[in-house]
Amino acid sequence: QLRDANVEREGLAVQVRRLGSELGEAVAEQGALRSALAADRERMSAALGDLEGRASDLAASRGAAQEDADETREALRRCEEEIRAQGAQRAVDAEREAAKDEAIALLTAEVESLQRGAM
Repeated sequence: QLRDANVEREGLAVQVRRLGSELGEAVAEQGALRSALAADRERMSAALGDLEGRASDLAASRGAAQEDADETREALRRCEEEIRAQGAQRAVDAEREAAKDEAIALLTAEVESLQRGAM
C-alpha cells in the first residue's frame, strides 16, 4: 500500500510538474498576446491619429476650395455685369452716333436749302 501511495504520489508530482510547465507556457503566451495587443493598440491609435489629421486637412482643403469657388462665382458675376454694362454703353454710344449723324444730315440739308435760297 505504501508503494502504491508512493507511485501515486510520483504520478501526481509528474502531473503537477507538467501542469506547472503548461501553466508557465500559458502565462508566457498570455504575456506575448498582451504585448501584441498593446502594440496593435498603439498602431491603431497612431493610424486613427493619421486619419483624423487627414480628415482635418481634407476639411480645410474643402473649405479653401469652396472659398475659391465662391470667389470665382463672384468674379464671374462681376464680369457678366461689366459685359452687360459695356453692351448698354455701346448701345447708348450707337444711339448718340445715330443722333449726331441725323443732326448733321439735317443741318447739311438746311445749309444746302439756305444756299439754294440765297442764289
